Amino acid sequence: MGGKHHKPSWWCRCRDGAGLVSRPRWSLTEMVDGDDEAHLVTSEAFEAGLSEGTGRYQMLCGRWIAVGSMATRPDHYCRPCRAMEAWT
Repeated sequence: MGGKHHKPSWWCRCRDGAGLVSRPRWSLTEMVDGDDEAHLVTSEAFEAGLSEGTGRYQMLCGRWIAVGSMATRPDHYCRPCRAMEAWT
């Protein structure tokens, strides 16, 4: 059966790989530290922190933090994390 909708819409445009965009394999999550400052953590770093069981996570800016209350709103945002977010 050869109908109009027999292949995905991206099939013809990206068949040679020219239209493909590389995406990061991780997602970013916002975490608030004890000083109510919001940081970003990758999913890989979050999983590593969970598996260690210490409650400390390495943020995108390189700092290690202990997570504060998950219900509080951040007072301010970490500038290095926000700047690095644009590069990921």
